[in-house]
Order: sequence, then structure tokens, then C-alpha cells
Amino acid sequence: MTITIESFVYQKSFKISPKQGVKYAIIIDLFAEVFGAIVFTSLQTFFPFNTARHLIIYLTLDDFQKFAPDVIVLTLFYFLLFLLVKWIGLLFLDMFVFDNDNSVSDQATSTSNLERSTQWGNQFKIVTKAHTISYTVTLLFVLLKIRVFYF
Repeated sequence: MTITIESFVYQKSFKISPKQGVKYAIIIDLFAEVFGAIVFTSLQTFFPFNTARHLIIYLTLDDFQKFAPDVIVLTLFYFLLFLLVKWIGLLFLDMFVFDNDNSVSDQATSTSNLERSTQWGNQFKIVTKAHTISYTVTLLFVLLKIRVFYF
């Protein structure tokens, strides 16, 4: 679901084809997920037992046992961390992938599609918009699931 939402935002914001929007979303999300898994497994030992238990149940089973304040704080941290990592992923994508595409396809042009259409600040706004919309929709689905099945 997040790939679809984010690819649509990238497609409209960067004025690219739907196929390229999906590629951007997949690559950026894969980068963020790998980084998030590494950070989570390294930091998990520093969490108090109950916090780690709630978070692991939430992440692995997609199941809230209750609305714990520690899980809400960790979810906010997760949101902000992934936002930063997705932006860095977009910068890497722009730096490595699209520079190679330009050298192969159009040698007269030295800038990528992303560089032509936006600067770093605008790229951050676009990633923030895509991430916020997809994360909000995902949380709404989780909350609806909790509301429907547990109340």
C-alpha cells in the first residue's frame, strides 16, 4: 500500500512516468526497510522489556495489545527515522542511479530529472509528503483494524 501511495506522489511531484514512480518508491522503501531493520535489531537491547515486547508484537504480528505510551513514542521515532532515511535514499538514488542513466541515455544533459525539477529542500518536502500520507493511511488502517476487531 505504501509503495502505491508514495509512487503516486513521486510521479505527480517529479513529473515522471508511473513506472518510474514505482521504481523510486520501491528503491527508497527497500533502502529504508533495510536500514530500519539494522537499527531496530541493534537498539532493541536498550529498550525496557515491556517496551520491547509491545514493539515486537506490534511489528511482527501487527497487533496492539493496548495503546501504550512507549509504543506511541517509538512509533513517532520510527516515523521520523524513516523520513530521514527515505530522504537520504532519494539523494543516493539521485546521485548514483540517475547520474548513470544520464551518461548512458543523454550525454548532453549533466543533471538528472530530480535535479532539474527540484532542489534538496523541495526533494525533502516531496519525500515528507509521500511518507506522511502513506504512514497516516497505514496507521488509519491499523487503528480501524483495532477498532473493528478489539472493541
